[in-house]
Amino acid sequence: MDSLGRTWLGDGPGPGDPLNIRPNDGGAPNTIENWESGRFQSDSLAALGLDPTSPNDAYIFNTIRFGTDFRLEIPIPNGTYAVNLYFTEGCGCTNRHFKIGIQGTIVDPDASVAGWSGGMMGRVGQLAFPVIKVEDGVLRIGLLPCPGCPGGGNNDIIVDAIEVLPEGGLPPPAPLGVKGNPGDAKVDLTWEAVAQAQGYNVYRSEKDGPVKVNGDLVRVTSFTDTGLTNGVSYCYSIRSVSGEGRESQDSLSACIAPLKPAGPNFRRGDVDPNGDMDTSDAINILVYKFLGQFTPTCLDALDADDNGEIDQTDAIRILLYAFLGGDPLPAPFKVCGLDETPDANGQDLGCESYPDCKP
Repeated sequence: MDSLGRTWLGDGPGPGDPLNIRPNDGGAPNTIENWESGRFQSDSLAALGLDPTSPNDAYIFNTIRFGTDFRLEIPIPNGTYAVNLYFTEGCGCTNRHFKIGIQGTIVDPDASVAGWSGGMMGRVGQLAFPVIKVEDGVLRIGLLPCPGCPGGGNNDIIVDAIEVLPEGGLPPPAPLGVKGNPGDAKVDLTWEAVAQAQGYNVYRSEKDGPVKVNGDLVRVTSFTDTGLTNGVSYCYSIRSVSGEGRESQDSLSACIAPLKPAGPNFRRGDVDPNGDMDTSDAINILVYKFLGQFTPTCLDALDADDNGEIDQTDAIRILLYAFLGGDPLPAPFKVCGLDETPDANGQDLGCESYPDCKP
């Protein structure tokens, strides 16, 4: 894998045809790994958008396969492609000349170090062929002898790497490091930047498949999904998007359950609060609900049945417990604590303050 996150398939080292793409294994049976050791000019990688300090990049573009009649047949879907060939000349062989044929047509009648790196040794160069059509499911590339090329004489044909890109380019790699932080009815997402991405799309898993939750392309490495239900887990993946609109594969998913922020400790049903649950608490609930003449600072304390709503059933629940032996109220009850359950519809009744419960 190179420094841009792209995986390159290895045709070697050694003889044989591990990718099964060379119809004549004897045509290019030889490989040399790191053949420019000590002389390879890694700064030439920067011109290709790669990392001059990356050992992986140096290995990919400083390992050669060579022979005298080098042909490849690569199975590939029909379409239009850009074919990029990469070379490094390491032996000082300015007399190495050969032809390049693609799909039966000679696209470069005289390829040499003069063409791919201006005659400079030890530097990675590229020969690009941007419009190559495949119509029978096979991309055919030939690196062929050129006995009549001026200045020729070295018949060993070399190549470092071959890149085949679909029309419009490859999609960028998926983002790494997707993380989510829960909020009140929301999830805050972050991820690592992808150098080749123009922006990102955010997908949330739903029963019928992933759903894109952003409208416009996200051009930063963060996104907040809102309007969620507290206590319910949501799973997200991020896709990088290229300048041509190509999406990457899904990132690894991150699953997060939004939570209402922890409020002050309180005692459910003790509306006053005075340390006791009695008739005055039930009356205060009814006065708040129907007359608007009581202003509580902790609505969670009024929610006696913990259903996320405040109504006459809360007053009844208090009276049943206090005078008729009804069931205890949901926690936190009698002792100070937090409301650990989500309220109805993901809405938080809230508890701004509750003086009788100290932190």
